[in-house]
Amino acid sequence: MTLVDRHPPTRARVNNSANMLALGSAILVLSTGLLLLTHFHAGAGALRASALGQSRLVWVNLHRISALAFLAAVAVHVQLHWRPIQAQFERVFGRRPGNVSRADLVLYIGSAVVSVTGLTAWFAVSGSPPLFGPVTLSGLAPQRLFWIDLHHWSGLIVLPAVVIHVRRRFRSIRRAMGW
Repeated sequence: MTLVDRHPPTRARVNNSANMLALGSAILVLSTGLLLLTHFHAGAGALRASALGQSRLVWVNLHRISALAFLAAVAVHVQLHWRPIQAQFERVFGRRPGNVSRADLVLYIGSAVVSVTGLTAWFAVSGSPPLFGPVTLSGLAPQRLFWIDLHHWSGLIVLPAVVIHVRRRFRSIRRAMGW
């Protein structure tokens, strides 16, 4: 009998695992995103090759891989919590009574914008390095790129909504995790 046989995945276990992956990868996405913004995308260091002893490519790939892990965890989380999410939107359009959580709406819509702009910056912006590919600074120019700027700003706007979302549910998250 294997460990999997003794502990079949329940909805609660899948939710807890998705929450832990989301929390860990969100911390990594946020920290690498802030580092990329402050050390590579803005100010005098926009054309830097490295920061904190690591190359630009290391930071970009760490941000991208942790973002993909975060997206996977969020997809599972959304699937498990689809009814409450749907109910929020039904309240917005008046098809269901009750109060609308503005922070949750900012979180839902903002997360979609952050995801789309991040993927667009990754795949559609010329000069964007491929995953694990070389970063050439020669093609970069000190210019503002719309999709990257929109990704930065939308991520910063969504951050307080994420904090509110987790804070409102922190007691139940702690209890579910056995903390």
